[in-house]
Amino acid sequence: MPGSPIGEFLSSIPAQFGYVMNDRHVVAVGMARDGRTGPRIVAEWDQAVASDQDLAEHIAAHVARLAKASPEHKVFLLVGYGRDGAHRAALLRDALLATSALPDPLVAHVVDNTWRVQVRADAWTTPQDLPDVSAETVLAGLPSPVASRDELVARYQPSPTPAFGDIKERDRALFSASPPSFRAEVATATLDRLTRPALDDPNQMAVLAHLTISGPKAVRDAVMLAAAADAEHAAALVRVYRGAPETMRPALATAAGTALFLSGGGSVETEAILVHADRAGDNARLTALVAIAKRSGLNPHALRAELATQTKPALDEADLRWKATLSSSAFPKGGPTGAHPATERMREVPDRLWNPPCMER
Repeated sequence: MPGSPIGEFLSSIPAQFGYVMNDRHVVAVGMARDGRTGPRIVAEWDQAVASDQDLAEHIAAHVARLAKASPEHKVFLLVGYGRDGAHRAALLRDALLATSALPDPLVAHVVDNTWRVQVRADAWTTPQDLPDVSAETVLAGLPSPVASRDELVARYQPSPTPAFGDIKERDRALFSASPPSFRAEVATATLDRLTRPALDDPNQMAVLAHLTISGPKAVRDAVMLAAAADAEHAAALVRVYRGAPETMRPALATAAGTALFLSGGGSVETEAILVHADRAGDNARLTALVAIAKRSGLNPHALRAELATQTKPALDEADLRWKATLSSSAFPKGGPTGAHPATERMREVPDRLWNPPCMER
């Protein structure tokens, strides 16, 4: 019936993933008892790489792993798209029940802008038009979905021309002479200012980039934690990565991709960024860890909470190490516990056996 919560949710799926599903897609969304949605994936059902049964079993295994990582979301909604979507979603249901102890999922079919749900093995509800949820999408702070996955990926590629360069030498010296906790404070304040795209100042972008990648890692982690707070902060760090010079790009891609993942951002966007991430430098281990966490279906919000408990102690330890490298004569008046002149100055800154199907969370 019009206004059905199921129909509205099905209409919202493209905005959740960032792009419009095609006729070969299947989607799985975990749901809690109170109706909250949890882990979700979209997979392309490509018979060129495997049989229907192999595809169903492979995707079902991935859904089961997601359910294990998020046990409060045990009931899944399975959605098949296109003319063959009903058959594919039903196959996925059968494979999921045969290979896991999960409850019977809800199966839906979307084709030609209509939707229906399976009520028995051989019976479906009468197809209904998908409702328009564009207003709700805007209110939820989600951008309108683009036409395809490729178009979405293109939005997260590095800019052909860098938007900024290195910071000024005087600022580099000031930061080098400041404790890591202060650098993190400046970096997160700069990120706050950059959440307003109209104010994307090249100098501010350069400052944030420098502080994020120049070490210690506790400063980088503080930036990632701040960027993971919401979509606006994550988007600001992504813009810095996209506009970075080539030499800075890998480290910033790692930081931006991690922050986007921890914020609960889309899988396609995260993967598009991590393609450019550090694989051999100081950030390579973090790049690998994020890829593993994403592939394993770990809860990004739980990982973000864990990072939040570690960042302040890590900054305190970094400050102690920084102070230990200085001789007593190197400290400004007031001793190592006094405010550094750089701190006060910067505070004044103004506003193939076979290839598995591609699956995304």
